Amino acid sequence: MNNDQEPLSSKIFPAELRTEIEQFLFLEARYIDEQRWGPWLDLFQDEAIYWMPTDRHQDDPYAQASIIYEDKLGLELRIQRRGHPQAHSLDRVPESTHLISNIMLDELNGQANKFKVSSSFIALGYQEDIRNSQTVYGGRVFHDLARVDGGLKITRKKVVLNNCDAPQRNIQLLL
Repeated sequence: MNNDQEPLSSKIFPAELRTEIEQFLFLEARYIDEQRWGPWLDLFQDEAIYWMPTDRHQDDPYAQASIIYEDKLGLELRIQRRGHPQAHSLDRVPESTHLISNIMLDELNGQANKFKVSSSFIALGYQEDIRNSQTVYGGRVFHDLARVDGGLKITRKKVVLNNCDAPQRNIQLLL
């Protein structure tokens, strides 16, 4: 979406659709916070991409390095590693609380049942370790959603951290 374009959310569209999309995003955040990885992964289509760029204006994940660029299988492996006995940095799994707001429907293709949605987030992470570290992440999330078998699925998720171009510690949370 061009920054000068008016988002669809300011236009008239069914309130049921807005509520469904909001509830879907809230559910995704809840699954992450409750570490319910199976149901969280089920929200993604098999060919889905999860992307966290190093530049807020980055359009191409292949043109420069990304913080994370994974398909669904990569996400599954990331989650499996979290629970592995040799993942000593995760002896105490990080906990998170996500706040989602400013949900906007940016693009609607009703015939194809595809939606582009943006939102703002803050995620508070805590990991009990030698530092008892608490971390705050914030930024924007861009979801590409599709209606599949009557429900919504993520086809692409792009997380743009406010400080995406700054040096990052090992990000232990899924955002």
